[in-house]
Amino acid sequence: MILKKIKQGVEKQGLTHEELSSKMNISRSYVSMLLSGERTLNKELIVLFSIVLSTPLEELLDLTNDSDYLIQTRGEFKSRAARSKIAKVKVQMDDYIRLKGIYMNE
Repeated sequence: MILKKIKQGVEKQGLTHEELSSKMNISRSYVSMLLSGERTLNKELIVLFSIVLSTPLEELLDLTNDSDYLIQTRGEFKSRAARSKIAKVKVQMDDYIRLKGIYMNE
């Protein structure tokens, strides 16, 4: 969802990957990988996209509706690798909630 909104913002402003990379101070190839989903967006990059695209962070994160998020899984997490991956997802969700809280309190 965030990536879709970022792509819409890039298209709306008519920015090339080269122009976007220059404004973000990262390589054009990294911008391309981010926009194609080959690389994962972190909170710093989301904030940077928000600034460069002049799009409110609230809009990128879709905080306009105050709905809860639900994660559904299938099966059990029996292996250590699977438990590690779900733990990382929980940390990312915590980061997102913290970021949401920081932004909402500004």
